[in-house]
Amino acid sequence: MLLQEKHIQALQWPFYSRIYRRRIRLARSQSGDGDTLDREVPDDRGDFLFLSKEKQVQRIGLRILRVLNEMGSRYGFEFSLAFGTLLGAIRHDGFIPWDDDIDVFMIQSDFNFFIQNSNHLPSNLLLVPMGVDFFKVMDRSSIVSRDGKRGVAVDIFVLRDASDDRISFLNVHSAKRVYMSRQNFEPVEPRKFEGLTCGVPKNWDEILSTVYGDYMKLPPPEDRGSPHSSPDSIQIKPYGDFVVSDRLLKQS
Repeated sequence: MLLQEKHIQALQWPFYSRIYRRRIRLARSQSGDGDTLDREVPDDRGDFLFLSKEKQVQRIGLRILRVLNEMGSRYGFEFSLAFGTLLGAIRHDGFIPWDDDIDVFMIQSDFNFFIQNSNHLPSNLLLVPMGVDFFKVMDRSSIVSRDGKRGVAVDIFVLRDASDDRISFLNVHSAKRVYMSRQNFEPVEPRKFEGLTCGVPKNWDEILSTVYGDYMKLPPPEDRGSPHSSPDSIQIKPYGDFVVSDRLLKQS
């Protein structure tokens, strides 16, 4: 990341974090319909304990994605697959085999509406700001990170309005902000991901080429692994057995 960009991010983050943590806490303090979503989009981790830990992580992440899909349809916000998940949808018709999380884009207005309706998230899911324009919807009954603090998650990257016809996002691979035409992202188009119909940006080829270059070329075998976790760091607990602390959200 450029020195100037690092400085801007460092200045933005404390204020940004306080604002969004408070907004999320306020929204989630309201009564919601999370119990209904729990029944309609059930967590089935008890049915796939025979799978490898990595596959169990993918299945839990896919369930979170199904919850977001249902909430989007029910409460009127939209998202699209992003980064490695978008690449997986195009190149593998699902997960990149060695990937262990799910990435989505939300345009700022949709993300604001999602926060307003986050009281409808099941109680087992925590919505946490992780960086400027970067949030996690995190399963509280698992641990995946090497530091033992974070669970399986869908990562949300906010598409920020840059002008009437341009939006920007932080490229997590280069740590640089990317500016693109809004027309690359809207309207989203349906595409299958692990059997689930999700939205993908309209010009996904331009986005993937910008982020990855020759995105259809597989990386060398030594680079095919998760940067976020290892088999030793993964813990899968029964649904509702909280091992992720809500202090991640309560920090000021």
